[in-house]
Amino acid sequence: LIEKDMADLKLGKQQVSAYAAYQRLKQQPPATQLQDQQVNREKKRQHSNNSTENSANAATGSSKKKKAKLQEQSVSAKVEKGFSKSPSTTSTTSSSMKLKPQQHQVASNGAALSGKKKKRKKRNKHSESCQPKQAGLVASAMPIGSDSSAEIGSNSDTEDDSVIDPIVEATEVFKEIIAPISTEQFFGTYWERKPLLVKRNSPSHYDDWFSTADFDSMLRNHRVMFGEHLDVTSYRDGKRETHNPEGRALASQTWQFYQSGCSLRLLCPQVFHDRVYQKLSILHELFGSFVGANVYLTPPGTQGFAPHWDDIEAFVMQLEGRKHWRVYAPRSPNERLPRESSGNFGPKDRLGQPVIDAVLEPGDLLYMPRGFIHQGRCLDGWHSLHITVSTYQKFAWTDLLAEAISGALERATTQDEEFRRGLPLGLLGFAGSAFGSLTAASRDDWANRRREAEEFCRSLLARLSGHISLDEAADRIACGQVRDALPPALDPSEASCSAFGAGPVWDARRGRLTAAPPAVTLKSRIRLVRRSAARLTGDSRLHSSLGNTRVFREAEPAYLDVEPALAPGVAALAAAYPTFLTVAELPIADPEDRVALAAGLHDRGLLLVREQR
Repeated sequence: LIEKDMADLKLGKQQVSAYAAYQRLKQQPPATQLQDQQVNREKKRQHSNNSTENSANAATGSSKKKKAKLQEQSVSAKVEKGFSKSPSTTSTTSSSMKLKPQQHQVASNGAALSGKKKKRKKRNKHSESCQPKQAGLVASAMPIGSDSSAEIGSNSDTEDDSVIDPIVEATEVFKEIIAPISTEQFFGTYWERKPLLVKRNSPSHYDDWFSTADFDSMLRNHRVMFGEHLDVTSYRDGKRETHNPEGRALASQTWQFYQSGCSLRLLCPQVFHDRVYQKLSILHELFGSFVGANVYLTPPGTQGFAPHWDDIEAFVMQLEGRKHWRVYAPRSPNERLPRESSGNFGPKDRLGQPVIDAVLEPGDLLYMPRGFIHQGRCLDGWHSLHITVSTYQKFAWTDLLAEAISGALERATTQDEEFRRGLPLGLLGFAGSAFGSLTAASRDDWANRRREAEEFCRSLLARLSGHISLDEAADRIACGQVRDALPPALDPSEASCSAFGAGPVWDARRGRLTAAPPAVTLKSRIRLVRRSAARLTGDSRLHSSLGNTRVFREAEPAYLDVEPALAPGVAALAAAYPTFLTVAELPIADPEDRVALAAGLHDRGLLLVREQR
């Protein structure tokens, strides 16, 4: 077996190592035992009263072969709105597969988390000696939110409850942000409706988020780039300006800008700061939408930005110093919940009376829905440091309807001849903005033809509604969120039973690998690593964010092709999340396939696996 595997390795047929071949050789039973096992399996298949327990022995022995039923496909082309429409180029029934190794590194270049993405040239990730920390799954990440581990719902009385519940953990982090307001009161009274001011008189409330000392350390130890990661801004005499030079934001030059009265805006602190990354990553579990952040450092007695509104739900957490905020209500219904951020308002623009006029001190919170105009200015003698956590950008009903109508139109065009019928002759000669003001008296024939065309359009729209699929539209939105999501920041309790923490470990003292953990069995308890990290779509593709980095949309979208017979097992895991299931509970007919699916997903980092105790 070793000689055969090594020969295959040299020929490039299998990506295996000598160690892997040796491990398989050790696990291989004698030939006579293999024959006996085969005879026994044939006998078992002939009896209809076989138990699941007997099937488990056969499942464990062949689970490695069944792993080949998953096929990983990386999307090389850019995918609009995060949803892949290109067909897979690899058969999902192949008996062998080659998986590209997951990359979990932070590139040296990044993009702003708010507003439109900037087009930029690809840079060599190793062109600078100061690189951000690795941005993959953080096996050493400390629990965030509550100090105690959350209890996980389970059908088993023997389950170990030490693994955190990500939804509970995310809720605890959010409760800390808005305390003492309850989540029920916040979402029922303030969310998307009106701003909220929380004065705490507790300067240390947000101490574990970020500090000016962290800011200074980032400038000195990481590759922070002007315009890409950091903006230098000012607002004087009603004029807003950006002063970004070219190149890297070195500490000496950056602090000179600050001393001259400029504000510093860090566009993506999660790229460089582990605690911010961990909190934003877990908050995605609560909102279901990408959660980003900006950090603002402003010198005493200055203002860095003109009055404006944003297109995100904003949570302003004051970390250091003091800042005077004025918040104004939208000036008209059309400005409520806007799709885009506004331009800068000047001294001559009428904003009305502020609905909030207050000074934020360390530990205070200001929440502002989309569309509320705001401006902040530092008090004399006080600098200001705050972090703005944002979410729900382009995450509205109109986005869901856009996807639903797009899919419905594709189906209607295929299934309904009327949608494929040609336009009336001369339509462009009587329909258009130039002809809309024509009266019936001026051209009776044009008016009649316009009326007929409008009525036919409405009839097609009515028929289109019958082709709407909410599930397909939700999948498209979810795939976009998976594409944008930060890679999961795992708690140590999760990492220990994932592919990122389990498995053999190199023993440097003995010069060998430690023993591998027990194989996946029907009794193993399993859970998706994160709901926001995996999305199964109707074409049996499992879209994943595990290859993402902390830099927004740096990685190409990726997915696994799952055999249709195994897809119900993935769907069951998604429906049960965050509860653990046993492998035996997966709704797949063949017990061996259940084990193969669980083992395959675990090997790719998508599944937590624990033994029942």
